[in-house]
Amino acid sequence: MERLTDLQSMGRAFARYILDIRQGWAAASPEVRAKLVRDRMEDLFRETPATDPWIQRLLTERPAHLELYRDPEAGFVQMAHYHSPMHASPPHDHGEHWVVYGVYSGDIEICTYRWLPDVKALRTLDRHHLTSGQARIYAAGDIHATRQCAAQGSVVLRFLSTDLKRVPRSHYRWEDVTEEVES
Repeated sequence: MERLTDLQSMGRAFARYILDIRQGWAAASPEVRAKLVRDRMEDLFRETPATDPWIQRLLTERPAHLELYRDPEAGFVQMAHYHSPMHASPPHDHGEHWVVYGVYSGDIEICTYRWLPDVKALRTLDRHHLTSGQARIYAAGDIHATRQCAAQGSVVLRFLSTDLKRVPRSHYRWEDVTEEVES
């Protein structure tokens, strides 16, 4: 997986986004950090034209995974993805860490689930439809899955509160999902 790490080459809005998060990171609780990221990500979407280098690259090269930034001190990681038509990631969690998903362009659906150990199945809790300019927090332990909705594909940002390769997490199969939404 390739990394882009030079903030200055990413454009003014992206550099400000990362600097704002870094400034608020140390003094904040995990909940406040997640809200800060969500709010700043939505600001980033409003302030970033499609001509910015990092967006231009995502739109032309359409990488499935691209690491835009990794913070050497706080350990958070800003990922970018191009979700092609028919993209779907199976249900998973991020262990004890939260994540923020946001859509720069296009639209995706993110479902949340509850594990039912007695029947070894996932029950659908909720469906969130994110469109261009929107971001949403998924808390530590939230089981979720993403599906592409836009026929032309979507540019999606995924802010990881830590490097997921270093933490225990759970992955599930689509076959484990029961479609009825809990009331």
